[in-house]
Amino acid sequence: ISMPYNGTELSTYAQAEAFLCKMCSYRDSILFLAYNNTDLIEKYDLNGLLIKRMHGPDGFFPEGNEARKGDMMQVVHTLGVARIGYESPVVVNDELWVLYSGKVFDPTIPNLFLMDEILVFDLDLNPVRRYTLDRGIYSFDVDTTNKIIYGLTVEPDIRITTFQYN
Repeated sequence: ISMPYNGTELSTYAQAEAFLCKMCSYRDSILFLAYNNTDLIEKYDLNGLLIKRMHGPDGFFPEGNEARKGDMMQVVHTLGVARIGYESPVVVNDELWVLYSGKVFDPTIPNLFLMDEILVFDLDLNPVRRYTLDRGIYSFDVDTTNKIIYGLTVEPDIRITTFQYN
């Protein structure tokens, strides 16, 4: 797997943190990676060969710097610049569904990690549709028989919430 290049040299540690992602598979033949700190989704075969890279809808890269805290190294998001990308990819009936934020990282905003948009792509990573939810979630799954999205939220408390879709 080769990380996309945005002109900034990063250590291996910073790259791993900057390009943190979630992965899901499709029919034991394809892997999708959805990145948390950029709006990047990649499609790989099972040998790790990149098939397609889709950058968008906003086209931003991870923004952060390495910092030491005692003996520990960490990557600190650049406030006012770093953004939140994708979360919780799920393959549903030959489509890739993924939560999307695009919001600028600001630790003073409560529950910033909750996302209220689900973007749907075909298996070639072309946009198909977008769902805007009436409340934020941080993970989800889909019941295609009953057309229900099950989401995890913390508002007003930690619970499972549901959404109907068409």
